Amino acid sequence: MNEPTTSQATYTRSRDLFALLILLLVCLVSYWPLTFHVFSLKNDALIYFLPVRYQVSQSISNGYFPLWSPYLNFGHPLHADMQSGVWNPVVQLFSLFGPYTLYTLQIETLLYIYLGGVGMYYLLRYLSIPPLANLLCTTGYMLCGFNNDSCQYLLWISGSAFLPLVFLFYFRLLRSPSLYVSCLFSFFLWLLFSTANPGEFIITVYMLAAMLLVKIIVAPKENRIHLLKRLAGLHGIAILLFICLALPAIFSFAQFLPLSERGTGASYEDAMTNPLHPLLTVAYVAPLAIFDQTTFTLTDGLQRNSWFGLFPFIFFLSALVIKFKNKHKVLFKYAFLVSFIFSLGEWGLFRQIAYYTLPLMNTFRHPAMFRLYSTFFGVILAAFYLQELVQQKVTAKKHQRVFRLLLFIMAGLGILGLLNSANIYQAFHILMEGPVNRNTIANLLKIFKSSLSIYNLLLLSLIIQLPFLVLFYRFAIRNFDLKKIAYTAMVNCMVHAFIFTFFTVVKKDSARKIQALIDQHTHKGYPFPSLTSTLQENSADGMKYFKEIGSLNMYNKKIGRVHHFITPSNLLVQNDFWYNSPLQSTVMQYPLMYHADTACIQNDSAAMHLQTKKKIAFVTDSAYIHQINQLAKNSITFSLSGFTPNSFHFTCNATANSFLVLCQNRYPFWRATIDGKTTPIITVNSSFMGIAVPAGKHTLHFDFKANHILIAYIISLTTMLLFLITLVLQIKRGSLSGLK
Repeated sequence: MNEPTTSQATYTRSRDLFALLILLLVCLVSYWPLTFHVFSLKNDALIYFLPVRYQVSQSISNGYFPLWSPYLNFGHPLHADMQSGVWNPVVQLFSLFGPYTLYTLQIETLLYIYLGGVGMYYLLRYLSIPPLANLLCTTGYMLCGFNNDSCQYLLWISGSAFLPLVFLFYFRLLRSPSLYVSCLFSFFLWLLFSTANPGEFIITVYMLAAMLLVKIIVAPKENRIHLLKRLAGLHGIAILLFICLALPAIFSFAQFLPLSERGTGASYEDAMTNPLHPLLTVAYVAPLAIFDQTTFTLTDGLQRNSWFGLFPFIFFLSALVIKFKNKHKVLFKYAFLVSFIFSLGEWGLFRQIAYYTLPLMNTFRHPAMFRLYSTFFGVILAAFYLQELVQQKVTAKKHQRVFRLLLFIMAGLGILGLLNSANIYQAFHILMEGPVNRNTIANLLKIFKSSLSIYNLLLLSLIIQLPFLVLFYRFAIRNFDLKKIAYTAMVNCMVHAFIFTFFTVVKKDSARKIQALIDQHTHKGYPFPSLTSTLQENSADGMKYFKEIGSLNMYNKKIGRVHHFITPSNLLVQNDFWYNSPLQSTVMQYPLMYHADTACIQNDSAAMHLQTKKKIAFVTDSAYIHQINQLAKNSITFSLSGFTPNSFHFTCNATANSFLVLCQNRYPFWRATIDGKTTPIITVNSSFMGIAVPAGKHTLHFDFKANHILIAYIISLTTMLLFLITLVLQIKRGSLSGLK
């Protein structure tokens, strides 16, 4: 890969700043419902990400480290959940300014989308793509269908945000190895690891490994040993830095995974769920058609859209049919094809083979997630074609032939849509007759869309493309004018992103309304939980506003449980409790802390159905039954003296030896002490913690102790600060090219 030169691409700091401002404006205008908080984010964003990020930020803003949340499914190790955001530096930074709100979540969403554009801009800059072509292709990536589909699922779009920067510095590392580039690569790989879906990190590592292998194979034999030695050292430094930065997350995940339902990997059936249906490839030219909910039931609505702009797609197809002399450009062709085939799931076979043969490829679901990579490589190929065209290295203008072929295909699709468009007029009538204001636009569009078939949506999508096809003919076929092509292509992407927003990003409710609902039911800080109300009473309102804001228990700070898991990776012991209906229904009638009147074996269904006032401790080991029953004869009084998200402190007075149960999930880091002395915790009710209390007055503490995690975080934070300070100093000295 050739180093960019002044003659190849005329970039300046002022031009870079202008381009970044243009990209920011494009992002904000395309997602104006989020930019101005006109509408709220929908579904997963509100059901999972906002409540859990609220828990994380509540801990941080109140001076506690977010190790545990007592409100999530009877207690959950926040620090160990890969999707909670505890180790996400963006979430940590935002949490320093107060608890998360819906507005914070929307800003985080826009930030990821914009960072994806910034990263792609600098990647294409390094690849010597002409500035206007760079702007065109970067917009296609930033506003791509993957981001629009996944906007409510932050772990996917955060992956698209940092992917270009990871590849940028790995390209640099392979071409011109240096210590600073190695460290920058490691830093952005850590950001990908700490913010993105674990599957995206695994896929990215495999692709980086493939690039390294190709680099070694194509290197001249006489230089191969020297290259291997140099790369081995720099890769070792990169890995060491990555481990230091990711150390607390690595420790947390290593402990959590064997104890969670996702820890054993995904079954074959799960791994193949949500592939990219072959018919969904129509999104490359007519993306609205994929929003028909009755045709593509095999693929989730968040996994359907492969769009990255009509103009970039035409140039991408043109790149596929020309012969690049540069081996790295050829590699991108194969990377696109492999990514695309993987996204098809069982239809492509590659995903099946990888599931059974490659380590960690059996740990994640959603084959259609590979669309991120096919989009990524497709955009770069389009940029390469424009580069060749501007430099007049393409003898035959392949995009002219591709345009004619594509025009023929789209005409056929248009005819198909016309022949099946009986209800499109009625749908337009519904749209035009409805009231128009900012709170009904989204609802009207949803009603309009639901009244259309796939053929209607196909026809409508092609109608929207028609003026852009005309402009492409004028600016790219009759007379090649890159400036007009670039700005027209950007408008094309913006129009579609604007439309997609109402289908997959926002719901009809205003952000102000949703946030007001959250504020209305939020208890700030950490109020002492009730020791008299039952778990069932605490959970009574948990699902009241579930579609609007998720579980109410995450905001009203009542320790209870709703039927939705909230986190996709629940603790196995909690699953054992919740799926045992007799056990669940019995224990839900008890308060958060209770004195056990008797003990029974856990599978004693008769005891579970006893309609008595006795409070039972269910155990799996019959050896504990006699011990607990001996203690159950005595009485004890207790009260809560201290409470944080990571601790429960009680004072108690027992007439004789007694047994207490705390309805919080058992996890290895919980420690119980009586008067400062450690005492054993017994697992009761499948998932909760029981403790024997001796006679007399005592202080009883349950503390979540994870000192090694805190030490690892200090190491990570120190490493990051030292790295950033060194980076700034090197940039000031002009000895680090960085993103230049």
